[in-house]
Amino acid sequence: MLAFGICFIFLCVSPAFSQNGCPGGYDRFGRKCIKYVSTNKNFQDAQTDCQSASGGKLFEPVSKVDQDLVLYNPRASAASFIGLRVSGSNAQYSSNSMQVPFTDYFPNTPNNRGSCVVAFVPPTRIYTHKAWTDADCNGLHPYICEAGPTTCESDNTLFVGNFGPAQTPDLCKIICKFNPTCQFFIRRTTDGACGLRDFNPSIRVQIPTLTSGLKGEAATSGLLLAKQVTASSLQDCQSQCCSDSQCTSAIYNRNNMQCAFNYDQLARKLPLPANSGIASIPRTCP
Repeated sequence: MLAFGICFIFLCVSPAFSQNGCPGGYDRFGRKCIKYVSTNKNFQDAQTDCQSASGGKLFEPVSKVDQDLVLYNPRASAASFIGLRVSGSNAQYSSNSMQVPFTDYFPNTPNNRGSCVVAFVPPTRIYTHKAWTDADCNGLHPYICEAGPTTCESDNTLFVGNFGPAQTPDLCKIICKFNPTCQFFIRRTTDGACGLRDFNPSIRVQIPTLTSGLKGEAATSGLLLAKQVTASSLQDCQSQCCSDSQCTSAIYNRNNMQCAFNYDQLARKLPLPANSGIASIPRTCP
């Protein structure tokens, strides 16, 4: 089950969503739908607004890569509430009190300003910049909401990881090089959108309009993915994805019956040329 809907292989049942599979006013951004809100509110009111508007919550980053691609977007405000609470020298997710698996505090913080977390984005939007500082929960700040997409698709579409703003091939390579968790990057040739990945790939699959490169190396055509197996159908491909605990989506080539596993967050539903033979589906395991 995915938030806001139920997906079984090729059937999706959900409320009225925009074409990108997100609530109105949200943009598809990885597995999540993201909304940047410039209105200043305190933490509780911001959290309530995210919940009431879409059934969502304040943005809860799952990794440094996930966070950077959301924060270092031109629409992000300089300092925004996100869904974290201070927990000693670490942080907890505000929705479930689980510890965040990474830290990104400014030096000498937290320092008792408050128990909420503000994500700060400098005007230069340098990816290696630290983002968090503790903040008074009653203070007024912009905020970032997230909700879950529900789109299930198959032929001539592709689910891949997050994308950030458009970059030149060389700058996309440099951004990955100086991000401590980036293992490789991908770039859409149609609009230059740059995405960072934090898992180790082992195979390259030729996908129209996508290039990718290992950290420190130039991009070449195709998409780097986790691994590849043979499958008799898209359903078989998805089933094998479900047997791999790290697989988040399956990409099936009907032309050669090869099934590739994606270990990163699901992304926008990318259209591919008609009759491409490529089918993609998110992990929807029982």
